[in-house]
Amino acid sequence: QMRQTLAELSTGSVCKRQRAPSAAAQDGAAAPLPTKRQRAAASPRRVSYVYSHTLACFHSAHICRSKSQGEMVHALLDAYGLLRRLCVVTSFEPATRDTLEMFHTRAYLWLLRKKHPGETGEASGERRRTQDHDEDEYGLENDCPLFDGVFEYCSLVVGATLQACRELQNGTAVAINWLGGRHHAMKDKAAGFCYVNDVVLGILALQEHFPRILYIDTDIHHGDGVQDAFCFSDTVLTVSFHKYQRGFFPGTGRLEDVGVGNGKYFNVNVPLSLDDVDDVTYCSLFDVVVAAAHSSFEPDAIVMTCGADTIADDPLGCWCLSVDGVAHCVSTVVSFNLPLLLLGGGGYAAASTARCFACCTAAALSVPLDDDIPDHQFWPKYGPDFCLRTRVAHVAPAGADGIVTAVKQTVLRNLAHLRTRVHAKKGVVLTRAAVAGSE
Repeated sequence: QMRQTLAELSTGSVCKRQRAPSAAAQDGAAAPLPTKRQRAAASPRRVSYVYSHTLACFHSAHICRSKSQGEMVHALLDAYGLLRRLCVVTSFEPATRDTLEMFHTRAYLWLLRKKHPGETGEASGERRRTQDHDEDEYGLENDCPLFDGVFEYCSLVVGATLQACRELQNGTAVAINWLGGRHHAMKDKAAGFCYVNDVVLGILALQEHFPRILYIDTDIHHGDGVQDAFCFSDTVLTVSFHKYQRGFFPGTGRLEDVGVGNGKYFNVNVPLSLDDVDDVTYCSLFDVVVAAAHSSFEPDAIVMTCGADTIADDPLGCWCLSVDGVAHCVSTVVSFNLPLLLLGGGGYAAASTARCFACCTAAALSVPLDDDIPDHQFWPKYGPDFCLRTRVAHVAPAGADGIVTAVKQTVLRNLAHLRTRVHAKKGVVLTRAAVAGSE
């Protein structure tokens, strides 16, 4: 069944779901006026897409460090005609310092502003007070060096994600920021090409309207910054599928790490030590775990980081997923019919990343894409085959089935504990409500 589903994705045979006529309509009787919820369900799914050319240029130059990658994603969506199906948002407010301080420390943000041009007065004084701290203490070296305009970039990437959150709060079904998903940043430290954690700030913003958030991370690297931010929380369930092996960044996300205190069992790690993980292995595991997480936690909204570094030719990855495999995961999450925020995350092969996010966008819209890359500005970069779906050749690692089965069984046991905790908490709330009502 999994192979058939992936085959349908690759051949473009996925169709929009159709609603059956009501019994009243079949009988010729006058149907009652639909409720607001019914009208929303019957209307086409609205998908919003937040984009900034300035942010894309920052992303290409300093984050993925692959020339024009941020612009390539946007251009491929346009070439396939997807922008016409999306509610495209190109105007939004950059995040303010006060907004960033909802998660990040003031000292860390002032250090980022060290490279912000035109700063005077209080900012300069604060900078002098923090300049004695070595930049490496805040992770601002190696893969996260300071660069001119870094604070502007941080304000834009968080601003774009917060705008996507506002789209969801205003009734959009799916909101996308492919330039977001900076899941490694800690409150006072940069890491893994991530300076600020727009994922955490987005979840905090969404919780003003959607109290219970399910966070799903399919980047090949563990979503350590998000897990760390919510490890004590019982209102955010984090689920991370990632490569876990000594020497592989960031080295966190063990199976045994399930959260702390009130957050126990609200962190779900799905670590795989295997190389060459393919679509069938990954998607079958993903579907089972995410379905169990959804039913156990009963979220109000979902946030998903769809790192493209799981794709076969990514220089920082070691797995063999295809773009259809990643898109299948998006389709699975879309099928829950909950408000969904889609973010980018990793991806360091420009053409493959653009292919991947184009397929994920099409999955959110439930539309097929032709396999031939349309002619457009960046068409030469998709050679030599100029196809959306490239052939993935790999050799299945020895003992893969046993390793995956063992991980799945442990994860499902942890989710069973989570279900017990969630239901117990609901029982306490219902009991208190009943007592208050009787008074």
